[in-house]
Amino acid sequence: MVNNGSTQSEIVKALGKHESTISRELNFKTIQRKNNRTKLVYTSLGAQTKRDEKRRKSRGKRLTKWDLEWRYHKFTLEKIEKHYSFDLIAKLGKQVFGNDFFSHQYLYDLARKGVLELPKDYPYSLQNNRKPNTKKELEHDKKASDKKKTYCDVIDNFNLEEHDQLNIWEIDLMEDSKKKNEYTFVATNPSTRMVYMEDLTDKRANTVNKTIKNMMKRFKVDVLIPDNGSEFNKLYYFALRGIKVYYTHVNASWEKW
Repeated sequence: MVNNGSTQSEIVKALGKHESTISRELNFKTIQRKNNRTKLVYTSLGAQTKRDEKRRKSRGKRLTKWDLEWRYHKFTLEKIEKHYSFDLIAKLGKQVFGNDFFSHQYLYDLARKGVLELPKDYPYSLQNNRKPNTKKELEHDKKASDKKKTYCDVIDNFNLEEHDQLNIWEIDLMEDSKKKNEYTFVATNPSTRMVYMEDLTDKRANTVNKTIKNMMKRFKVDVLIPDNGSEFNKLYYFALRGIKVYYTHVNASWEKW
């Protein structure tokens, strides 16, 4: 219609489209040369090609959290120069900037992709969540396991009549599926339905023990019934102080009273 001399208002009436739609479409005219003369001609193929090119240019580079959160860069790079681990950088960053700071897993990913450049003498491996591999770490884990077997018991030997039901606590640790490195310690008294909850930033055994000590300042505890998670590996600390600890079997947390 354009090439036949129709005006914009005539095209609007004929197609039943809004005039701004037609106006934008006509802006995608292409140049054609014929008989040593050049003129703007509208073709659907030419308009689509121009539109796709414009869309590609407008998208540009996809920005990541590292690109957007530039205010954290200086803090992160300063700590890396001082040979701080990613775990410690994430922990300190959240204390300074709040929970929006980079997680240690995100920093690991940046380093692996080469976005975050590390000094050549950076002492930490880029393998996150590594298993204990030093002789000292293995010996420490074996000692904790031996003490757990020596001073704690299994749920099979739990006798309800031997204990005051008001002081029996089932304990567990829940992980937030939407946020990394955020956990909730939950202790439940089955008799009174009393619940004690506390937020944690990691699930190390020492952190869990501190949380249980905080709970004991408010409630009397005679019995602890945990599952077999590694976060409960050091409950022998309480068993040595007169508190009975009964572990459920592996992959059988439903055995709790």
